[in-house]
Amino acid sequence: MATPMLKSSDFATDPKSFTLDTDDGYFIRETVAYVKGAPAAHADAVTVIVWFHGFFVENRQNIFTDTKGQEVKLLPNLKDCPIDELIFIAPFLGYVQPAVEFILDKNKQKIPKRDETTNQIIPGQFETRHVGTIAYRDVEGAIGKAADDYLSKVLEGIGNFLASKGQALTGSDGKPRDSFTIKNLILACHSGGGVAMRAFVTGLGNSNTAALKGCWCFDCLYNGDDPDFWFKRNLKFYHHYYGTGKRAKALLKLMGHPKDKEFSAEGSTLNVINNASKNHYRTASEGFPERLKNVKLP
Repeated sequence: MATPMLKSSDFATDPKSFTLDTDDGYFIRETVAYVKGAPAAHADAVTVIVWFHGFFVENRQNIFTDTKGQEVKLLPNLKDCPIDELIFIAPFLGYVQPAVEFILDKNKQKIPKRDETTNQIIPGQFETRHVGTIAYRDVEGAIGKAADDYLSKVLEGIGNFLASKGQALTGSDGKPRDSFTIKNLILACHSGGGVAMRAFVTGLGNSNTAALKGCWCFDCLYNGDDPDFWFKRNLKFYHHYYGTGKRAKALLKLMGHPKDKEFSAEGSTLNVINNASKNHYRTASEGFPERLKNVKLP
């Protein structure tokens, strides 16, 4: 049986800027992808960006099609970015509903919400959580354990698709290649996708870890040990924060900048950018193109 293939509805419109998607279980997760330029002609050194979406994405098509008021603008930002040739991949992780419920203490009483900076109780506000799907939480760990296999299968599918369109994989020397080789790997996430990105980083094998050029986090430090995790990874890491100020400040403290609201500098491994004047979605819709514009790729 032929290897399953990702499908495209817009390849004919522009063979050098098109999307693909699949719900085939062979690819481990439902997936959307975007291909820019002619990576088939440079299969020995491709740039791959993997994106882990936030909670409120109902299906894989919505990764590229924003809900009004929740615009991340992935496709426009990718199309307009200065990277001439890339492969963008986004697994669908599952859906967490916008509906919320109160978190109760052992006496079944609502827990007062506290200010992240002062720890003072905020009058009339209580701790809540979103009603989530089991699938999303299960996938975070599973996608990490399958990190290398997932990348391999999706890139294989893209290669098969391109070959079916007369673009057989070749290296920069013009000689045939059996598969893509990742030269530059970037991981990026928004909001709840931060847990999946952590798991993916941990699950990468040696060759993909060596290709990893950066991790871009857009308002996604929601777990208590996130600052410590990223501080110890020794990876090029950017955190653009809006609602995750408490953990952004914890990371700044570990970096040696306890009194600063942000720190980012040329050559710095760890970078924290204050987006408090924006909102949860603008943190990604404006932060992502900023990172794409300034990324340094060999």
